[in-house]
Amino acid sequence: MRFSLQTKILVGYVAFTLVVAGAVYIYLNTSLREDVSGHTREQLLNDARLIQSYLENAPLPSLSPETIDPIADRLGEQCGARVTVVRDDGVVAGDSSIPLSSVPLMENHGDRPEILEAIASGIGNSIRYSNTLETDMAYVAVPFRTEQARGVVRVALPLQQFRWIESHIWKIVLAALGIGLLLSVVLSWGTERLVSRPIERMTEVARRQAAGDLEVTASAPAHVELSSLAAALNEMAAQSKERLSRIREENAQLEAVLSGMAEGVMVTSAEGRILMVNPAFKRMMDVDAWCLNKRPIEVVRNHDLQSVVDAAIDSAPSLHEDTVFDLTLEWNQRIFQVHLTPVRIGEQLHGVVAVFHDMTELRRLEQVRKDFVANVSHELRTPLTSIKGFVETLLDGAMEDTAALRRFMTSIQHHADRLQALVEDLLQLSSIESGRYEVEFTSCRLDRISERVAEIFAKQVDRKQLALSLRFETDRPARGDPELMERALSNLVDNAVKYTENGGSITIGTEERVDEIVLSVSDTGPGIPSEALPRIFERFFRVDRARSRALGGTGLGLAIVRHTMELLNGRAWVESRLGEGATFYLSLPAWIEDEPSEATGRPARAPGKPVSETSTGGTT
Repeated sequence: MRFSLQTKILVGYVAFTLVVAGAVYIYLNTSLREDVSGHTREQLLNDARLIQSYLENAPLPSLSPETIDPIADRLGEQCGARVTVVRDDGVVAGDSSIPLSSVPLMENHGDRPEILEAIASGIGNSIRYSNTLETDMAYVAVPFRTEQARGVVRVALPLQQFRWIESHIWKIVLAALGIGLLLSVVLSWGTERLVSRPIERMTEVARRQAAGDLEVTASAPAHVELSSLAAALNEMAAQSKERLSRIREENAQLEAVLSGMAEGVMVTSAEGRILMVNPAFKRMMDVDAWCLNKRPIEVVRNHDLQSVVDAAIDSAPSLHEDTVFDLTLEWNQRIFQVHLTPVRIGEQLHGVVAVFHDMTELRRLEQVRKDFVANVSHELRTPLTSIKGFVETLLDGAMEDTAALRRFMTSIQHHADRLQALVEDLLQLSSIESGRYEVEFTSCRLDRISERVAEIFAKQVDRKQLALSLRFETDRPARGDPELMERALSNLVDNAVKYTENGGSITIGTEERVDEIVLSVSDTGPGIPSEALPRIFERFFRVDRARSRALGGTGLGLAIVRHTMELLNGRAWVESRLGEGATFYLSLPAWIEDEPSEATGRPARAPGKPVSETSTGGTT
């Protein structure tokens, strides 16, 4: 059982008071009893000596009761005590406390201890119960001698005086005890207030510090011991504040690092429950809801990850290297490389840290690289094989045949031109993709660029008897690079010319949409299947490979167009149906009028000119 400080102090004071009161009572009772007893014996002895002297000197005819009892009565009244005269044979001759008529009836006192002692030693003392008076008495006896007889005079006092003294002492002690207990309560309360108040204040300070309020301080200037405790509490609070500040700083740094990481991080407990994830992990896994204290399979929905985490936790005591594995999520088509590292403090496992590296784009680029190498190798091998075959044929004797020589040399030139076009397209695409190409954004008139491209392809259009129309719904300039836009448009028109059958038509047009200028190239060619539309701008992608090679295409034109538009902050897209031709669109941001304008080499026309419509190589 635990007691309060006030209770302990009160019990101490009460115990001390009781011990002191008991000691005082015993001392006073014993001391006063001895003093009174000694004084009483001395008084009784003096009275007995006086009575002895009186009896020895008084002319007593005899020691009969009739003679002695009146004398005993008178002497007893004078000394205020019981006076008894006993003859040497133990018969009572007179007693001041007994009527004369009863004296002869009294017991023989010869066997009383004080009588025997007085006869033997001259003085007898005793304190005993008197059967005659039926009370405790103090006796003093001395012998006397007369001419007629001998006897013993005994003087006695009742012990009521001793009882009164003892009762009085007891009352005094009880009163003192009561006062002492009252003082004990007051002193214990005062002491408790004096000692416990500072302790309570420091306890409250400790509670507030434990709750996080490290600004509060403890003080006890009136107590040396408590001042040391207060100083220790304040020092502990200061150290805790410093450590907490350092921990917060480290946590802020860790949070900043985790938030800034491109890799996803997941920390689990030793039981496999998620303790922490960073924003990158949530983005990777498309997690918006609360995911802490859940199992990984509840968040990622992948059994392989849960199995690897469980295995890492189970094998952590013997695991000394990170666990690395690839994780493929079918539901979002992403590939991750996951590093699992056990978290240990000493030999105790506290969890696992999983770092997710998104390898989707890297794997895609790796596949693109493989496809690119394979396609380039194939595109280079085909003309090189043809050139090698023609050269071997010529070296084997065909050079003597003039007609065969001319035919073979023409084929060699055709394949060499094809190789040159492929290499030039590769260099141009590489320059655009690498970011080495410096773009000078100027005012770009798409209608004038379209007119120049139409002039470039005029002969090819006439050769296939195509109708090339120009439909300009706006002449507002766009923000771009005229040279790059001319190349991009040339690739689109070149494809349109190649894939449009003889007698077909091609239309180049411009229009203004919300904050952008759109350039379009439409043809009446075979069209593009819907399943091929998402891949139409990929490198070396061909809807009809055999026909494309026959037409001399490199398979890089549309890829160059897409990357060019991305470089110019524009867009490229296509709309087509199989058998209904195709329309390719290029869009650029509209040019802001107050920006410096660099025209395409011709005087700029004011906006608002009526729509123009021209035609080359046929009717529109």
